[in-house]
Amino acid sequence: MQQKLVRKFNLRKFKAISHAISTCEDLNLLIKAIAEGATRSFNT
Repeated sequence: MQQKLVRKFNLRKFKAISHAISTCEDLNLLIKAIAEGATRSFNT
């Protein structure tokens, strides 16, 4: 029997993160925001 994979990021979130990285002016703020988002996804 095969297990169904669970996605941690959906396409809309991935596009938003990719856009933020490509247009980032403040790298430290971006890293903090990504870390906060990752933490929230693991807490739920």
